[in-house]
Amino acid sequence: MSYFYLETHPEKQSELEQLGVTLEGTAFVGNNCEVGANSFLSDETRVNSRSIVGADTILHECARVTSESFVGSNCEIDEGTAIRHSQVGDNVHVETGCYIEHSKIGDDVWVGPNSVIVNSTIVNGAIIGEGSIVFDTEILPHDKVIPAGSMFAASCHASPTFFQAVWQHSQAIRTEAESYTHGKHRLDVHRARNDNDYLERMQP
Repeated sequence: MSYFYLETHPEKQSELEQLGVTLEGTAFVGNNCEVGANSFLSDETRVNSRSIVGADTILHECARVTSESFVGSNCEIDEGTAIRHSQVGDNVHVETGCYIEHSKIGDDVWVGPNSVIVNSTIVNGAIIGEGSIVFDTEILPHDKVIPAGSMFAASCHASPTFFQAVWQHSQAIRTEAESYTHGKHRLDVHRARNDNDYLERMQP
């Protein structure tokens, strides 16, 4: 396992403080990123690679918003969720352990825990049940309530093996944010050895 020191630049931190943004513990915001007023970033969260987080949004422990992603205002992104190359609207709640990549999420959407959304568009007001996999699909108004454990793909002939491959892909990429409890334990051991508040595991 590789480790390195990562710290929000003092000028960026000052800029965020003036906006009323709270960075807790080792929360990190890249110089080329924006975070809206009064947002709260919990310990070990990361916003980087030209990403934007709107006002009054909460990122819980180990959440990641990276790779030119956009998260709107008044959102809540729970522990261990990773958002990459995606747009998330306003008033969205993404539960624990989700993975979202190359997708567009509308306003007022709820995404249940451990769901995977890749190459998809989710309509405003949709409810995505726990543990669902949505791949290469547009969720339209008449389908906007997705039961827990559902599997949606552009091809109606997609096999269980296909969905398993999508799931494994998402798991591999979001290893960095797999578990706040386990991640924090590993980090605490290394912090004790190095006496530094900004020690983080390297993101793959």
